[in-house]
Amino acid sequence: MGGCTSRIISTLFALVVVVAVLLAATYYFLMPRLDTMIEDAVRREFILPPSSTVDIERGSLFDTLEGQVRRFYVNSAEAKIDGVLVNDLRFVAKGIAFDLGKTILTGKADLKDVAFGELELKISEASIEERWAAELERKGLSKVEVTLQNNRVGISGLVDLKLAKLRVAAKGKLVVDGTDKIKFKPAELDLGGTNIEVGGIRAAVNSLTPVVDLGQFKMTILVDKLEAKDGYLLVSARSSDLNERMNESAEARSDEKARLAHEREVLEKQLADVKKQQEEADKAGQQQGQDKGQPGK
Repeated sequence: MGGCTSRIISTLFALVVVVAVLLAATYYFLMPRLDTMIEDAVRREFILPPSSTVDIERGSLFDTLEGQVRRFYVNSAEAKIDGVLVNDLRFVAKGIAFDLGKTILTGKADLKDVAFGELELKISEASIEERWAAELERKGLSKVEVTLQNNRVGISGLVDLKLAKLRVAAKGKLVVDGTDKIKFKPAELDLGGTNIEVGGIRAAVNSLTPVVDLGQFKMTILVDKLEAKDGYLLVSARSSDLNERMNESAEARSDEKARLAHEREVLEKQLADVKKQQEEADKAGQQQGQDKGQPGK
């Protein structure tokens, strides 16, 4: 009986040792390979050059295998977002969820969700020109030029009228309309001194492809800074987690409640003033009637 128990204990001990060795091997050999794989996947996702910095802070082995990463940091002189060349990209993300299977198969960081992130980048005039040139050329506008200065965006180009080429231009600004897309909003249109519509140019500038779609970052985008100056569009954005969004919503409801209470207070005061004025007018009218009814008045 004692010998059987000893063999069971020995077997269990051997299994524990084997598991410990496997875990150690996994930690020292597999985890570094996973780290490198995830870093390379992030580089491919944003088409980063070798000089870029990608730091991954992972959790446990089980977290990583489930597609969870605590934090990663990206700093690169250039990258491609939504097919657009951007400069000075800085992206810090926390609570990242990704599809490990697809990441291994495709070699790209297939992000599913980001709990919180901060993002900075800038886009040059040349990148935006490249983004819009082919689209506007199909609408009849060639030699497209884009200028970014003093928070204004200028677009100009030539329209071929057969007998002459007419330069047309549009001015406006770049806006975020509640989505992850940064779009051009025209304010002025110069049709080369004419008052006629030229080749659908007005419709073309009103429906331009967004400068960039930030949805690739898989987070709720809140743009803190969107500034056009010195030939660049400067973008600073962040995401808010669920608690922050709930707090913002609660604050908005509280502000709305306070506003309605103030408006009600003002309205009640106005009604009281009107009532008082009416009473004073009625009293004055009664007094005048009494004075007229008295002899000698």
